[in-house]
Amino acid sequence: MSDRSREQAEAAVASNADLKGSTSLIEALRARVASLAASGVDVAQLPPEQALQRIVRSHATTEAEIRFRLTPATRRFAADLARAVAAFSESNSLSQAAAESEPSQTSTSVRTPQPGARAQNQPRIGEGEAEEARPDAEVIVDVHEPTGPLAERSDLPFARFAFAAQDTPASRLRFGFDTEGRLLLAWDEQAGSDVVIYRVIARDDRAPHSPDAGETVAVTRGANVVDERPFSRAVRYIQVWAHRGRTRDEALASQPTLHASDSVVTHPTGVEIREDNGRVIGQWDSLDGASAVHVYRVPAQRAQFERLAAQHRILEGSANRSGFVDTGVERGGEYLYQVRTQCDVDGHTRLSDPVDVELRLSQVLRRVSDLSVVADKEVEGDVVLSWTPPPGGTVWIYRTPHPPAEGSDNAEVHVTSLTQMNLSDDSRLRQNPERDTQTGRAVMRGVSRPHDWTRTYFTPVTVQGERAFIGAHVSHVFVEGIANAKLVERVDKEVLTFDWPAGVSVVRIYQAPKGTPPEQATQQRPEAEVAQDAYLASGGYVFNRPLPVRGCDVFIVPVSFQAGRQVEGKPRVVTQEWLARMRYAVKLETNVLRRVTGATVTVVADDPIKTAPDFVLVYNPDRLPLHVEDGRAVMMVRADEEAPTPSRTIRFGAIGPQPAPSWRAHPGTWKNEIGDRPTGYLRMFANVPPELQRHLAVMDPAVDRLALGRGGR
Repeated sequence: MSDRSREQAEAAVASNADLKGSTSLIEALRARVASLAASGVDVAQLPPEQALQRIVRSHATTEAEIRFRLTPATRRFAADLARAVAAFSESNSLSQAAAESEPSQTSTSVRTPQPGARAQNQPRIGEGEAEEARPDAEVIVDVHEPTGPLAERSDLPFARFAFAAQDTPASRLRFGFDTEGRLLLAWDEQAGSDVVIYRVIARDDRAPHSPDAGETVAVTRGANVVDERPFSRAVRYIQVWAHRGRTRDEALASQPTLHASDSVVTHPTGVEIREDNGRVIGQWDSLDGASAVHVYRVPAQRAQFERLAAQHRILEGSANRSGFVDTGVERGGEYLYQVRTQCDVDGHTRLSDPVDVELRLSQVLRRVSDLSVVADKEVEGDVVLSWTPPPGGTVWIYRTPHPPAEGSDNAEVHVTSLTQMNLSDDSRLRQNPERDTQTGRAVMRGVSRPHDWTRTYFTPVTVQGERAFIGAHVSHVFVEGIANAKLVERVDKEVLTFDWPAGVSVVRIYQAPKGTPPEQATQQRPEAEVAQDAYLASGGYVFNRPLPVRGCDVFIVPVSFQAGRQVEGKPRVVTQEWLARMRYAVKLETNVLRRVTGATVTVVADDPIKTAPDFVLVYNPDRLPLHVEDGRAVMMVRADEEAPTPSRTIRFGAIGPQPAPSWRAHPGTWKNEIGDRPTGYLRMFANVPPELQRHLAVMDPAVDRLALGRGGR
C-alpha cells in the first residue's frame, strides 16, 4: 500500500471511530455534566463541550487519562466523567467499539502514542489550558521503535535546512509526564488544507539551533508524541519544526519553520522519604544542571487545596540536591512531601513537576504541664493561652467555671470519660492555636469568658485516638475593665465616676501628664486606692486638689486578688483637657436710699493667664441670667481711667492671683437702661465661642451678691 493510500485509509477509520463515539458516548458524558449542573454546580465551572469531544476522540477511559484532557479548572470532575465512561462501556460494549476504531498500522507507520495514557493525577501541558491535538493522528516515524536508525529511512528526504531568522513560534508546547515517567508532548496543529509534517527535535545540553542539530524524537502528521528517552541532564530542550506543502513530498522538501519550542525540567529520581526517630529524611538523585531542589511539607488535611503553596516550602536556604533532614515535624503528624527540581534556563528559573510522597509519623503522647494564661493586651476582657506542644496527639483546651474533678490532673482516661471529669464537649474551646516562631509555643488568642464568670479554669487535654491525657489545670481571675468613666466638674472640684466592675476589690487611681504610656503612669505611687463602699457612698471619687490647669491623664486600674496575689485589670485612661479657673466679684454701688446705682466687677485666677477672655456683665430683671444672651449686657468702663470709653465688652488683659483692674457700670447708661430702682440679678460670663467654653470655669460669688433689689432677693 502506498503512503497516500495508507493515509487515506487510516483517516477514514479514525473519522469513523470519532463518529461512533460521538453518537453514543458523547451523550453519556453530556448527561453526566447535566446531572452535575442539576446538583448545584455552577455551569461555568463544568467541562465544556470541546473537552467532552476530546475525551471521545482519544478513547480515554481511566480517571488519569480523562484528567489529561481537561483544563486545570475542570480536572476535579475527572472522576465523575470516568464513572460515566465506565457505565456506558458496561451497557454498550464500549471496549469492543474502541477496538474496532483503532487505526491499522504498517511497517512504516508506527503505533500512535497517547499523550494522556496512564497519566498521573497532575500532568500539566505547559502552563495554560490542557488543549491537545488529535491523539489518533498518524505517526510517520517514531525513532524509538525497533525499525532502524533515522539515516536509513529513504522515505524521509527532508530538505537541508537553510539558516534564517525564525519568527516567534506559532504554538505553545504543552507537556507532562505519565506514571511510567514518559514525557508527553502536544501542540496546536497548523490551520489550512496543506500537508503539514512535524519534526520533534530535542537536546539535553542546550537548545538546538536547527532541526538538524538535535536528536529526532518523532516525525508526525499529528500534534502529539511520547518521548520515552531517559534524561541525561535536568533540562531537555524541545523544538517542533513544521514542513508544509500541498503534497507530502512537497512538504518534505520545504524549508521548516519553528512551530513550538520549550524546555522541560525533570524531577529528581530515586526519591525516598522516611521517618527517622521523630524527624524526616529525604534522599534522591539529581541530574547535572539542577541548581537546587525545592522541598514542600504540606499538612495532609490541607493537601487538596495547598499543594506547592509557598508557605509550605521548607529548607529554602539549602540546595537540597541530594536530600534533606526535616526536624520541624510533629510526632503523629501526616504530611504530603513534594520535591521538584529547580534549573536556571536562559536566565530564568524553571521548576519541574513535583514528586509526591505521603508520610505519617509515629506518635509519642505527653501531657501539657506548662499552660499559661495572661490577659490580652489588645482586647479588653480576653486572655491569651500558650503551652509547649507535645510531640504527638492533639491538644484540647477546656474552659470551665469550676476545676475538673479531684484527682483528674495527670490522669489518662478514655475520651468518653472526660465528661465525668467535669470536662464536657460544650466547654472545649474551638479556636485554632498559632505557633510562636520565636519560642515554638502554641498560642491561642481571643479567648473570652462568659459574662457572669469572675474566675475561670483552663484544662489542657492531649488526645490520641480514644486516649486522653489530662494536664495540669490553671485558674484565672477575669478582672473586668472600667466602663463609662468620665470626669465631672462640680463648681470648684472634680469628681471621677465609672461603673464599678464585678469581682473587683479596689480601684487604683493614677495621675500623669497627658500622653504618658499606661505602663509608665502606673509605676508611680497611686493618687488614691478606692474601695467599693467608699466609692458608692461618695457617688464617685472626689479629687483632694484641683487637677492641673494644663490638663492631665487620669488612669483607673481595677484590682482583684487570686491566691494571695494581686491581679490588675487593663488600665482605663480619662483625659482632662486644659481648664482655666477664674473667680469674679461684684460690688454694688448704692445711694443714700440704699438703691443700687451701679456695680463694679473684678476677677482673679489661681494660675496666671496672660490673655484673659472677653467678659460680659449681663442683667436680667426677673431671674439669675443663664447665659451670655439671657438678658441685657451692661455698659462698662475701666474704673482706673479718667476718660474711659464705654463698652459692653470687659477686657481685663492678664489676670492672676491678684485682682485685675476693675470695671464699673457706666453711670448714665445704667440709669437709662436699668433704672434707678432696679430689681433682678447681675451675672458675668466669658464671651467666647462654644468650643472654648468647656475649657473655662468662671465661678460665681454667692447669689445674694448678685441680687439688685427686692425682685432679686
